[in-house]
Amino acid sequence: GPVQLPLASSALRDRRSYRVNLELQRDGTGRVEGTIELQGMEAAAWRDVLRNLDRDRVNDGFERAELAVLFPGATVELADLQIEHEKDLEAPLRLVFSGGIRGALVDQGGELLMRAATVPLNVGLGYTTLPTRKTGYAIPYAPALDAVVKIAIAGAKFTSVPSTERIQNGLATYTRAVAVGPGGASLEVRTTASLKTGVFEPGVYPQLAGVTREVKAAEDQVIRAR
Repeated sequence: GPVQLPLASSALRDRRSYRVNLELQRDGTGRVEGTIELQGMEAAAWRDVLRNLDRDRVNDGFERAELAVLFPGATVELADLQIEHEKDLEAPLRLVFSGGIRGALVDQGGELLMRAATVPLNVGLGYTTLPTRKTGYAIPYAPALDAVVKIAIAGAKFTSVPSTERIQNGLATYTRAVAVGPGGASLEVRTTASLKTGVFEPGVYPQLAGVTREVKAAEDQVIRAR
């Protein structure tokens, strides 16, 4: 017969949250500091990795699993990684890292360019590789994502920033808010993303593909500074 499950604790909600500070030089090198906060299955997966991984290889595992998908086009050389709340299952798992970064900017005739999506959050991208579908498809898992990225470039001011976004169609949501500091000396980009899970008929696929293209266009925008 029908079974009623208890409501899950808010502390166990599947969530991945990024907080990143970038302090760059005009040549694209600089320093990055950040925190990745994980809840629910996101935290459980990482705790399982930590339980089975040689402690001397934790930094390598973090670089492959996390840094490899962040900062498109740039390379981060990890200097320090701290893991907080590893044993406290009711608390979010926090991965606090710092290091050097290079290749974060492109210089075009004195104008400095970088991608708007310093932390990419296009959740539906992996589910929309086909142009059309004739069969149903499943989205079994999709954590809530959010990111706050703060950027400063020594000796430069931001001249063009990404647009504010609110993309939503019932299957996915994507929001972006942008704030420029006094005199254009700093930039803060706040982004959220979510994706509906379940089994979907092929007729729904164009909606998912459409919203994914909108998000990709938003994340492909360029930040400009001089």
